[in-house]
Amino acid sequence: MSFDKDGNVVYVMSCQKVHPRSLVKCAPISDLFKVFMIEVGLAYLQIRRNEEKLDTKLGLKMIVDMAGFHKDLLYPPTLKVFINLLKLMQDVFCDFARNLFVINAPFMMPSIYGMVKPVLSKQTQDKITFLSSDFHKVLCENIGEENVFVKYGGTLIPSGDKDTGDLRMGGHAPESLWYVFCNSL
Repeated sequence: MSFDKDGNVVYVMSCQKVHPRSLVKCAPISDLFKVFMIEVGLAYLQIRRNEEKLDTKLGLKMIVDMAGFHKDLLYPPTLKVFINLLKLMQDVFCDFARNLFVINAPFMMPSIYGMVKPVLSKQTQDKITFLSSDFHKVLCENIGEENVFVKYGGTLIPSGDKDTGDLRMGGHAPESLWYVFCNSL
C-alpha cells in the first residue's frame, strides 16, 4: 500500500473476496510460495534501502482486513498451505514484522487465531493487535493518515478507480485459469 511515517513498508492483506478452493487449482503450490517469497523479498530490499538512507532499523507493518470472512477461507488443504507459508516467512524473514493489525475480525476470530497461533513465534504473537471497530484512529496514529487509504480512515487516495488501488482483492478463479497437469514424459 505505502510506507509509514517512519519509512516502514505498509502491506495490506484482504480476505474479502479470496476463494481458496478455486485459487488452489490455478497453479502448483510451489508457484504460490515463489510469488510470496518474491513479494516479501522485494519489500525486504526496499526496507534495507530505507534503512541505509534513514540510518535506523525498519520493517513491515501489515493490516489484515478480515471483512467479508467466509468459511471457505478455512478449507483444510489451503489452510495448511497458508500455515506453511507463515512458517516459511518467519524463518526466512525473522524480525521483519513491526506490527500486524487485524481489522474487521469476525466473531469466530479466537477460533481462527487458535489454528494459526501454534506456528507463530512468541515474538510475532506479541506484534499482533486485534483492533475494534474504531481501528481507523489506531492505524492513522501508527502509520500516519497520509499513508493509509481513505477506506481505512486515512487520506491516501489510491491509484486507479477502486478504493483499494492496486491491491489484489481476490475472487473466484474461473475454470479457464485452472492448472492442468500433463505428463509430457
